[in-house]
Amino acid sequence: MYFDIDEFAEDCKRHYNAPNESSVALKVIIYGGLYYMFSGHPLIIEHSLDKTDPSGVPYRTYAETCRVRLQECLLEFPLLLEPTIENVAALATGVG
Repeated sequence: MYFDIDEFAEDCKRHYNAPNESSVALKVIIYGGLYYMFSGHPLIIEHSLDKTDPSGVPYRTYAETCRVRLQECLLEFPLLLEPTIENVAALATGVG
């Protein structure tokens, strides 16, 4: 769904400013994208085995928070969805 980081950042800002107006699919895409970004940060990968090194701790914490929110949003999905690009992208994000 996103080919440009600026589009993703704009959707993140829009959700941050009005979270109740965001669709469930958009929330899944945002939290999934943030989870993958924070969990793939080089500091996390480099320091994942060394739990005493605090430099990667904030990113691990952010990744865990986004993972929990992603799971909560996936539980909000209705059983029957409209076949929109946003819904398909959200489901693909949730599966990945």
